[in-house]
Amino acid sequence: MAIPSPARTDEHIQQQVVNERDTVSSGWVALPRSTPMPDYLKDRIVTVLIRGALIDARRITVTAAGRCVILTGAVRSWAGRQEAERVAWSAPDVIHVENHITVLP
Repeated sequence: MAIPSPARTDEHIQQQVVNERDTVSSGWVALPRSTPMPDYLKDRIVTVLIRGALIDARRITVTAAGRCVILTGAVRSWAGRQEAERVAWSAPDVIHVENHITVLP
């Protein structure tokens, strides 16, 4: 599956996922029943980041557009960067995460 560009919308990414892996034998696809609101996703991810010990959540910005999440900011370790991405993927119904977090000493 090709990596979507930042300019693509949630609908484009959803359609790509549908076309590439979710087609069933009858020709229709089963998508999640509900799509979480971007603010809900953002709040949930930020809450989990704040609880984590590896990451200074104040240095990370979470942006949600539909079911896509973009992480920006800076952390002190690669483990912190990976943890932030893991937390974003663990949010319900997320189909794409872009991790633009930089690692600073």
